Amino acid sequence: MKRKYYYIFIIFITITIIMGLFISNISLNRTIYSNEIHMKASEENYRNKINKYNLDDMEKKLDTLEDKMDNPNKYEKDDDDIVFKVYVPRFRILFSVSPFDLRFETKSYKVYVNNRIPMNIENQIAYVYNSSQKMISDIVNNLGNSNKKLDNIRFKISTFKTKIYGNIKIEY
Repeated sequence: MKRKYYYIFIIFITITIIMGLFISNISLNRTIYSNEIHMKASEENYRNKINKYNLDDMEKKLDTLEDKMDNPNKYEKDDDDIVFKVYVPRFRILFSVSPFDLRFETKSYKVYVNNRIPMNIENQIAYVYNSSQKMISDIVNNLGNSNKKLDNIRFKISTFKTKIYGNIKIEY
């Protein structure tokens, strides 16, 4: 019994650590983005409260900022540029509730889970269902036509037989 509690406790701690890392990564990315676009603290608090961020813009700004830190010779230094040295995480998690959008990204790879995925899956299922229904109806129609053709051939054979038997006179 103690082993079960031990495993449940270890699983709970692991899940808590992973969730904490996710939440702190999301918060860090939001803070870096807010500082990069010189957002006021009140607006940042408001956006965090309603959990709405433009993730496309955030992704683009963080990628640019990461490239700026990796290749400083490519970019000119502005007086308006407050951030001179910042660490942009290599693995970023971006999240917005409305509309639902969750992004896991690195410099080379991106995985999106957003509200368009269920609609795309639903559309794909509807497409497969409709195409399979059409294929089944075509098969049934072809089988029906085959039965009609077979009946037509049988009828022609029987009329041919009757004509042949009518012309043949059997004498005993």
